[in-house]
Amino acid sequence: VFPTRPETLMELLNTNCYDWEKPKISKRLLARTLGQGLVNVEGNMHKAMRRVVAPAFSGKHIRDLVPLFYAKGLAFVDAMAREAKQNTDGTLEMMGQMSRITLDIIGAAGIGKDFNTIENDEDVLARLYETITTDPRKGNLVLALLITMYIPGWVARQLKGTIYARRANAQKQLRHEVRALIQEKKQSMMEKSDDQKDIIAIIMRSGEYPDDYLVDQLLTFLAAG
Repeated sequence: VFPTRPETLMELLNTNCYDWEKPKISKRLLARTLGQGLVNVEGNMHKAMRRVVAPAFSGKHIRDLVPLFYAKGLAFVDAMAREAKQNTDGTLEMMGQMSRITLDIIGAAGIGKDFNTIENDEDVLARLYETITTDPRKGNLVLALLITMYIPGWVARQLKGTIYARRANAQKQLRHEVRALIQEKKQSMMEKSDDQKDIIAIIMRSGEYPDDYLVDQLLTFLAAG
């Protein structure tokens, strides 16, 4: 069933959204990349998380980010112009560049760090997300769905040389990289907390949260990018 009427979508996603929970399989699948962040949790836990992150999405805060969006938009145009000059047939590969520029934007807005992946094809996070989002359906579709939805990550990692193993390893490494970013952010917050306006800084200032909570939140926001 694919709801399309605006009234139905409003009912599902806004008015009575807590009456419609995601299937357990979907939540388990999302958790491999997003952790237990805002997109994946339900009910009272989701309400609590929304209250924590709400200040980061106020009108004033979004307006303060406009210069960042504009600057990154210019960087994206410049990167596309350079690529167009290098390609004799005039074609452009857009998806990779779009992923990198949105990752740069959410990196700056989410944790106050410019990954600059638009200028660096070898950035670790960009490479990990590229591996995770690679389409496995070039092989057996049924097998791809079964492995992706039902097989635990530690089992998938044993399937050496397959996209499933590469994806599971990338998901594990991604969490490790994000945990390192959180540790770096904690140190930065100890030195100059009030000057930082990114989402994770706002969450940290609102209370004491365990590292796993912060990692899950950052994984969710980075995936949005």
